Amino acid sequence: MRALFLEHLPIKVVALILAVSLVIIKHEEQIALVTVSVPVRVVHPSNRVLVSPVADKVLVTVEGRYGDLESLDIPPLDVRLTGLEGNTYAFERDLFKVPPGLRVREVRPPAMLLRFEEKMADVKPVRPDLHGEPADGFRLVGMEVIPPTVKVEGAASAVSRLGEVLTDRIDLAGRNQSVTLDVELTKPPEYAAFLHGNQTYRVKLVIEERTDTRIVDGLAIAVRGEPQGSPGYEVSPPTADVTLSGPVRLLRALDPDRIEVFVNVAGANPNRRILKSRVVDAAAPPGLALVEVRPGKVTLVQRDPPPEPEVVPDAGVPDAGPP
Repeated sequence: MRALFLEHLPIKVVALILAVSLVIIKHEEQIALVTVSVPVRVVHPSNRVLVSPVADKVLVTVEGRYGDLESLDIPPLDVRLTGLEGNTYAFERDLFKVPPGLRVREVRPPAMLLRFEEKMADVKPVRPDLHGEPADGFRLVGMEVIPPTVKVEGAASAVSRLGEVLTDRIDLAGRNQSVTLDVELTKPPEYAAFLHGNQTYRVKLVIEERTDTRIVDGLAIAVRGEPQGSPGYEVSPPTADVTLSGPVRLLRALDPDRIEVFVNVAGANPNRRILKSRVVDAAAPPGLALVEVRPGKVTLVQRDPPPEPEVVPDAGVPDAGPP
């Protein structure tokens, strides 16, 4: 059997090589189809804006010999829409350059819908996009954006609908002092763009401690400036209501015992028993301001002096006489 296999071996090897070569040649000559993704670059008039979806690539099916298709390379398609009339652009097969011997069988999609708008530009105000509230007892009292506007250019419908341009989100939560922040703008609407280059937008936020008023009622009215030896005065009415203003945190922590309410009688005639329309004043704790004292005036009635102590005569010690 081995001798039979080795008989005429060189001839058999040559025959095998020829057979394989014929198969390869036949395969190379076969007609085949291949689909290639081709980039599309669209150029449209500078005075108009294309507001319909742009095809950035198309699928091109090419027919030809298998050997020619193996190295197929179709260059990108440049679509120039200047002067184009109508609302479609057809991807004709002859727009795609293929080597000789190959032909384009199909293009998908076969066409691109076109809708143009006039280009316009306008200046829009910039507004900070604020979220949250400052720390308890504080409030936002002012803000400023520098620069306060931005120029927007694009499709007329997109630019005209845009009322203002927001910055990126700014969180106010927990802030208890003024701050200046560098921010960016949110994305422009579709078919529009900002013409600010690398402009930095600065937002100044003015945050102050919140103030309020508080009424503390029923505070006893003291008397000051009484002359030495005075029996003192009864105050009518004996209490007053005091209104204070200041930071909320101080008003909340206020101890009523620290508020001094008084009438000053220094220089009053000590022989007058009744003092009418004496002004009531108050001393506010540090950090707070006095707004009002009610009643603003009171009447003072001098107390009766204490009775004189009774003097008992000294009867002396009786004489015991001679022993």
